[in-house]
Amino acid sequence: VDIIAIHGINGNSKTTWTHDNGAFWIRDFLPDEFPGARIYTYGYNANIFHSRGTGDITTFATDLLEQIVDTRAKLEKRPIIFICHSMGGLVIKQVTVLSIVHSHLFLISARHLLRPD
Repeated sequence: VDIIAIHGINGNSKTTWTHDNGAFWIRDFLPDEFPGARIYTYGYNANIFHSRGTGDITTFATDLLEQIVDTRAKLEKRPIIFICHSMGGLVIKQVTVLSIVHSHLFLISARHLLRPD
């Protein structure tokens, strides 16, 4: 299985998943629960206050989908589990839409994102 964690508004790919005691649970605990899983975090500029960031959900989703396709070079039949916080869930919804609308570009379909064979 591949596990991808996507943070939310004003978060980032590390601090969102890190406890005050310093435990980065994506790295420190999740591998014990899913032996053999490939675990990733996806980061994007989600600072909405005092930021000059120009990205939007579609931009973030396109970037994530391209990274998924690049990482999974051939159409693997490994399931993908998305762990989303806040706006990260909206990014994944847009990934699903893009994978359907532009499946010929990404060589992946929502069927493989949501219900792998």
